[in-house]
Amino acid sequence: MAELLWKPSEERIKSSNMYKFMQFVNERHGTDFQEYMPLYRWSVESIPEFWATFWDYAEIKCSKTYDTVVDDLTKMPGAKWFHGAKLNFAENLLRYRDDHTALIFRGETQKKATMSYAELYDTVVRLAKSLREIGISPGDRVTAYMPNMMETAIAMLAATSIGATWSSCATDIGSGAVIDRFGQIEPKVLFTVNGYYYKGKAFHSLGNAAEVVKGIPSIEKVVVTSYTEEEPDLSTIPNSVHWDEFLAKEGGLEIQFEQLPFDHPVYIMFSSGTTGKPKCLVQGAGGILINHLKELILHTDLTRDDVHFFITTCSWMMWNWIMSSLAVGNTLILYDGNPAYPDIGAMWKLIQDEKVTMFGTSASYINVLNSMGVKPGKDFDLSSLKEIWQTGSPLSPEGFYAGQLQFPALAMKINTYDDAGKPVVDQEGELVCEAPAPSMPLYFWNDPDGAKYHSAYFDVYPNVWRHGDYVKIDSETNGITFFGRSDAVLKPSGVRIGTAEIYNQVEKFEEIADSLAIGQNWEGDQRIILFVKLAEARSRRHYGRRPRRDTFPRRSSRSRIYPIP
Repeated sequence: MAELLWKPSEERIKSSNMYKFMQFVNERHGTDFQEYMPLYRWSVESIPEFWATFWDYAEIKCSKTYDTVVDDLTKMPGAKWFHGAKLNFAENLLRYRDDHTALIFRGETQKKATMSYAELYDTVVRLAKSLREIGISPGDRVTAYMPNMMETAIAMLAATSIGATWSSCATDIGSGAVIDRFGQIEPKVLFTVNGYYYKGKAFHSLGNAAEVVKGIPSIEKVVVTSYTEEEPDLSTIPNSVHWDEFLAKEGGLEIQFEQLPFDHPVYIMFSSGTTGKPKCLVQGAGGILINHLKELILHTDLTRDDVHFFITTCSWMMWNWIMSSLAVGNTLILYDGNPAYPDIGAMWKLIQDEKVTMFGTSASYINVLNSMGVKPGKDFDLSSLKEIWQTGSPLSPEGFYAGQLQFPALAMKINTYDDAGKPVVDQEGELVCEAPAPSMPLYFWNDPDGAKYHSAYFDVYPNVWRHGDYVKIDSETNGITFFGRSDAVLKPSGVRIGTAEIYNQVEKFEEIADSLAIGQNWEGDQRIILFVKLAEARSRRHYGRRPRRDTFPRRSSRSRIYPIP
């Protein structure tokens, strides 16, 4: 019998967005949901009704409503969502235009800046005007090679307000890797920065930016933000201009939000690129918007009163996710730098100082804290904190009690399949989704017949999304345990071992900074080889190479949300 770890008070339950949504559903559909699992079952059995109901609950802003929610739930991929609707992604994120704080920027150097929703709207208007004046129109690609700072968020909002398609990479990625990504999508505009900070040191990045521009002939304009120095020399970058010079000077303008179909491309995300160039996943504006709001409003219980902080860079999909929280009107903290600088307590001091209510991080960061014996609650005032969100890789039981993700998300008809494609419970198998969802990628860039997209997700189980994670669903708790990527499952002597099971043990050793487990075919069987990187203090030789800014590696993309009792 599973042990109940924590139960919220009746007051907390009834004040939650999820409870309010249940009542909304009950009133509209004549149901009587009081618990999550009955609501979940309804959401996957009545998928069109769920999404139509949430559309209204979230008050999606549109100039024209939809004719049908979804054309064919048996088509995957290929289902068309909210046909006939016209909306703009950025307009939904900029629905608030008052003095409430929208953005707080914090950097390693303790630089701090704040911006209200009114100021955010005004700055986005001015930048959108400048982009229109150089000919940017719906469907054009606008990219950023930037840290996680205000200008990055503003550029994304300005670009998507016009209907341009946005893509971004963090400045810790080398120019070659950026060209591999952006070169495929042929952007017209590149936003970049003169440098960034890591462990208190300033690193110049204009050289890399110049290489990117040289390698991508489609770039017509480069807009450079000053961060590590004022008025940097841009002579090495053709068609470049300083941010302040590019930004329109007029005030009191109104944005002309382009009204576009629900599936108009808003983001291009990239795969890891472990086999050839990274694949370019094209995401639809409406699908990303409505699914992000479902997760933010219902599953994380985000409200306007919350102060939201997630450790991320703009290379990671979590950056796109936190941007959508602007539609809720909360205060969003943007942090750039090493989360362990100047010491491992840096993020907890930030949480204390900014009265953060929602904190997001990775499993590896939690495991590092655990291995170092760090007790943030004893060293800092964390009384404001309501939830911790975790994603990036499977979290060990030591990182969160029983180690299970609590429940599947609403309207996601997930299951676990064995090798024969049969559903299983209480045993490890492939995580699949048996019905389409609005947030599925529209297609891969430069994949006209859909072959690459189909091969990535649908070749193993026809008409079923195979996500690539190896999991177990607990029939008693409905919780889900993740064992790592299914393509990383090892089978020595035919016994399945998820790499997460190995990493959970290795990460207990403070002597090891990082590790990688692989399977190698050997004498008719498979053997496991473990590569380890020693912690710096344990290394016999130090080559002076600067480590990646993300010092806490990610091995998959599953997440958990933990309420703080």
